[in-house]
Amino acid sequence: EQERHSIEQEKAEQVGRSKELLQKQRNIMVALTERLNERDEQIIELQEELDAYDRRQKELEERLDAKTAQLIHLQRVTMEHNESSPYKSKDLEKAALGRDHWLDIIGEEAGGGDEGNQRGSLATQLDSAAGDADGSGSIHQQLKQTLAEKAELEKMLQVYIGE
Repeated sequence: EQERHSIEQEKAEQVGRSKELLQKQRNIMVALTERLNERDEQIIELQEELDAYDRRQKELEERLDAKTAQLIHLQRVTMEHNESSPYKSKDLEKAALGRDHWLDIIGEEAGGGDEGNQRGSLATQLDSAAGDADGSGSIHQQLKQTLAEKAELEKMLQVYIGE
């Protein structure tokens, strides 16, 4: 009788330990499930953020493409105007060559100064070119504005991309 009682008691203890172990496992599984759910939420949030960055980058690239197309158009119009105008302007012709030409001039003048001074110098150069050519001030104003916007968009895109 004692043996049977001790066997039953051992079985009861074993069942108790098994229940305790199962409860611990259950608690661990619940905690892991909660952590997985939290990570899933984080992943979804990060994917949404990445999608937003991708949309912003696409928007910036489209704006940059539009400004580049506008700049090319204005350069072409400027060249055509200078060719047909009785008042030839070398500065106007150089302006139509593009941004690199003006950045070279700016670099020589500024000696590697900050971009704010460079923009001011670019505006001065474009204004003087506009003053040399009769009736082309509005074209130069548009060219100046487009060049400045393009430079700003390129800068924003580089910052965004991380270059």
